[in-house]
Amino acid sequence: HRLIRRQRQMCIRDRKYPEASTLLDTQYRANKKIIEFSNRMFYHNKISSGEENENICLEISCKLSYPFSEILDKEPLIWVDTKKFSEHEWKERRSKEFSAYNVYELAVIKILIDKLINCGIKSSEIGIISPFKTQSSYIRRYLQKSTTHAKENIEVLDTQIIGAKTVDAFQGREKDIIIFNLVLSPKGKECIKSTILNDYRRLNVALTRAKRKLIIVGSSELTTVEKYILIKKLYEFFSKEGKVIELQEKFHKEYE
Repeated sequence: HRLIRRQRQMCIRDRKYPEASTLLDTQYRANKKIIEFSNRMFYHNKISSGEENENICLEISCKLSYPFSEILDKEPLIWVDTKKFSEHEWKERRSKEFSAYNVYELAVIKILIDKLINCGIKSSEIGIISPFKTQSSYIRRYLQKSTTHAKENIEVLDTQIIGAKTVDAFQGREKDIIIFNLVLSPKGKECIKSTILNDYRRLNVALTRAKRKLIIVGSSELTTVEKYILIKKLYEFFSKEGKVIELQEKFHKEYE
């Protein structure tokens, strides 16, 4: 309630003293393509990018085979489509709310992290965001069990904390590479309908943490679920402005 009151006070102040209000309309930290979806959807195209970093991208020197040569190239926007093998998610009750996890997509994240680390990317420049606490917990467990210290600085966040706290919890946590894991799959017998994936505030924060590369790991079949309008628009944006890489049915088994 304090945050709401503060926002109301700021709005009243801005109306009363418009000369003291300045729109911060230029961003300098990220590739302009990463910011563009939020710019169009949430900021009415009022955000421009400074020339210094508008074209920064991931650059790795190691040789990779497909699909990693496509996923980890210089393109800032990558959607790793798991619809062929991410059969369903599982749900778990945590306190008063349901959370979800997806072992298929966890396997994809493990493989991507290994590839990034092996190609010389510092763990401190990798961030993983999930809409669900349970999935974030499983990812943290994997990183803690890892036999290499190279992964110890990878930060894992979940967007469920937004709302209970504030978006400030995510501020200043920008990373060169963000992996955003959607978790859900419409194929599940009891598909969990999440309000989190249709919350523009949480989605905006998650998408704008990346500086050089934003990788979404999730089933494109979520876009057929009418409830997830923002995810549908996001998929359309990635299809047009970035790349969609469709993983094959036994992908996670081939690379384990």
